[in-house]
Amino acid sequence: MRNSILAQVLDQAARARLSNLALVKPEKAKAVENYLIQMARFGQLGGKVS
Repeated sequence: MRNSILAQVLDQAARARLSNLALVKPEKAKAVENYLIQMARFGQLGGKVS
């Protein structure tokens, strides 16, 4: 579920950058993911995040 939500809100380049961040700082990447998922649930994202 988590990955499907992120796939809907992030474009391909943004997902790649988030994956790179997860390799170096997994806790920071998880925090960004949680923030994006929360924003998506409340309808605060107008389109895909680049």
